[in-house]
Amino acid sequence: MPIVAKVVVGLLAAFGALQLAGLLFLMAGGATGYVAPCSVYPVMDVPSPGGGARATVENRRCGDRDQRTDVSVSANGLASDWSQTVFSAPSAIANAGSYAPLQLRLTWLDDTHLEIRYPRGVKNDMREGRVGDVHINYTEVEGPLP
Repeated sequence: MPIVAKVVVGLLAAFGALQLAGLLFLMAGGATGYVAPCSVYPVMDVPSPGGGARATVENRRCGDRDQRTDVSVSANGLASDWSQTVFSAPSAIANAGSYAPLQLRLTWLDDTHLEIRYPRGVKNDMREGRVGDVHINYTEVEGPLP
């Protein structure tokens, strides 16, 4: 067999071995492999005083270790079936298999101003200041929420 043919066969065999190794890695739940499906639990839906906007709180659970509390806002100036997440923070894991949902207080100050109050020390991953016509104020609170 000519040397060129041996090199080509060797390269193809190496490439095939890498493909197989990658497939086995993904099937075993590798770094970019299996992602647990999420379950969403609605907590509350708070309409603005005039009804033109609404804030929705949901607890999201993805696998055993990823629990989040999300707040989304749908408002005038957005498509009617579209909302934007404005607050997302991890919920506290109480112990294996259970968690404590994040305690939030949502208050509409008027039709275009929403206040989100959350406990001190919570790392909020989202900080949108405005969604459509709605301005969002974030207030970190010491102690339990009233």
